[in-house]
Amino acid sequence: MTSLLAYLAETAIALAVFYGLHRAVLTHDTHLRLRRIYLLGSLLLAHVVPLLHVPSPFRRTVLQPGQPGAFDLELAAAAGWAWTDVLVWVYVAGALVTLLRLGWHLRRLALIMRRHAVVHQAGLRVVYVDEDCPPFSFFRTAFVHRPTQDDARVLDQVVAHERTHIRQAHWFDLLLIQLAAVGQWFNPFIWFYKDAIKELHEFLADREVLAQGFVPSTYTHVLLQQHLGARSLEFAHHLRQSQIRRRLDMMSRHSGQWSVCKYLLALPALALLAVAFAEPQIMAAGDVATVAPPGTAVSDQGPGTQPEVKKVQAEELKVAEKKAAEAEFKKKMEALKADYVATSDPELKKEIAAKMATLEKKYAESVMKVDLSDPAAVENMIAKISEKLGMLDAKSRETTDPTVKEKIQQDMEMLLKKRKELKAHLAQLQAGKQK
Repeated sequence: MTSLLAYLAETAIALAVFYGLHRAVLTHDTHLRLRRIYLLGSLLLAHVVPLLHVPSPFRRTVLQPGQPGAFDLELAAAAGWAWTDVLVWVYVAGALVTLLRLGWHLRRLALIMRRHAVVHQAGLRVVYVDEDCPPFSFFRTAFVHRPTQDDARVLDQVVAHERTHIRQAHWFDLLLIQLAAVGQWFNPFIWFYKDAIKELHEFLADREVLAQGFVPSTYTHVLLQQHLGARSLEFAHHLRQSQIRRRLDMMSRHSGQWSVCKYLLALPALALLAVAFAEPQIMAAGDVATVAPPGTAVSDQGPGTQPEVKKVQAEELKVAEKKAAEAEFKKKMEALKADYVATSDPELKKEIAAKMATLEKKYAESVMKVDLSDPAAVENMIAKISEKLGMLDAKSRETTDPTVKEKIQQDMEMLLKKRKELKAHLAQLQAGKQK
């Protein structure tokens, strides 16, 4: 639950940073295709960067002996509801409402296509709408008001505009941003993103229409005529969606060649986000450099003595931590076994069995960390895995619960795979040592 909320928060922050950069330095740039790449690329990166799990070079978390581990937190979370559970359910409800709203707009669009005639004009699928509404397009279909004889010249410009939306696959951008909005419905910057992408589509279509030889003054008149109309659909490109004044300004604006360098600002923004979202390095207390024991003067230590003392201290601390973790594991497991025997509720037994399996798995993962460059450590780990496999096999024979049996089988398969890998690695170490 907490990891989901953290991911959503980091994605929201990334969207805010990327949109803020676009708003600050790119909103008036006329390299429209490059802006489209930036908006779509940053939208995807905002959802990917929080998933990278990059270790932070600046932050470090030191676990002291006896400090709660991951399985302690999982068992504590299973005890009851937390405030994060409430937030998750609120988030799910909002995402569901946003998805239903999107489905309603798609249904409305499908009804319009069903109720009106469809023609093909200059290789374009056109739906003539009887209602007085501005033209729009979705996927490979343009929706325009049924023309009269006096509207022929206007219709040519309108169809050329919508053909650009279709040919450049602007519907894909809208579909992508709508899906992102379902996941980030609470974030105002996702809606700013949608408005920016729709506005950019209009700029691209305007440029294409004028490039086809239409007179700018006539086309401007068409824009003003289409400014008022019916409410828009989520996937529709209406001529009235962008502010007409900005549309007219962008038609005459031309950015310099060197203005493309502004897009390189996305690189430091990306690096900043990667560092900000990086996970702290989790280290045991023995992995941190320690000083010499009290009473040992530095001057009394010969060359290389202090590093050796540190290494011995670190090894001793690791052994103590392993023993403490093993004792804590046995204590928790005995308590769960007692609860399992004491209860007669099948559902509660199943829940306790799941906790026991989780505890087993977490403990196995914690003890399987080994220095792969030390053959003795690898041999010791192989022996421990073999001992663990024997315990699991005995436990599997004792239990009659199919759920517990299945979980034990999964753990045994994982341990067998790990033991096979360690044996192969040990053979390589021994072969290298012989050489």
